[in-house]
Parts: sequence; C-alpha cells; structure tokens
Amino acid sequence: MAWFEENPNRFELEMRLIARNYPQARVFIGKRGITIYLEITGKKCRYLVEIIYPADFPFNQPKAFIRQPKLPSKYHDIHRFNNGSLCLAKPSQIGPQTSGKVICDWTHDWVKSYEAWQDTCVFPGGD
Repeated sequence: MAWFEENPNRFELEMRLIARNYPQARVFIGKRGITIYLEITGKKCRYLVEIIYPADFPFNQPKAFIRQPKLPSKYHDIHRFNNGSLCLAKPSQIGPQTSGKVICDWTHDWVKSYEAWQDTCVFPGGD
C-alpha cells in the first residue's frame, strides 16, 4: 500500500499546501507514487521541475529534478547529486515534518541560486 493510502490525512495536507502555494503545479498519482511537475520562471529562463515522492515518504523526502532546460552534466558538484537530483538542504534540516510545499520552496530558491552561480561562480547559501 502506498504512503498516501496508508496516511490519507498527510496526503490531503500535502495536496492542500501544494494547491494553495503552487496552483500552477500538476500532480500525478500513479500506482507507484506521486509526481509533481512545476514550472519555475527564473531571470534567465523557465525551468520544468519534477518532484518525485518516494514510496516511504515522509521518512525519505521527495527528490527534485530540473527536467528542462537540460543542465550541464559536468556540474554535478554544484548542489546536485550524481543522479541529477537537487541538493536542497542540509540533512539536518530534512525530516518527516518536511512537506512537499517546502520542497517546492527550496527548489524555487535553488533556481535563484543556480542563476546567480551562473553569473558569479558562487552558489549563494552553499557550503
């Protein structure tokens, strides 16, 4: 059974938060989980983001990916993991209390930082 079937209250809260704060987001519910597609408009271009909820959410957090435009693969060390997912926060900041809405917020901040990094070679807020 998927997490959203086991915990319908959490699922309802997640969907309300996403709808209220990111009305342009598209949510797809499938047999294996939930995927959110979100378009973020930066200063330089628009980014299509895919956020994938893991089967064991909220114990493991959703992963965010920039699907368009294609980001250069040689910059995995610029706050992205080897699988292409975005490094959004320090592990100590993430836990079962972290909502999908927060993941969307952090992804929006990541895009701003990425665009600043393109200009300055410094990723704001990065360690």
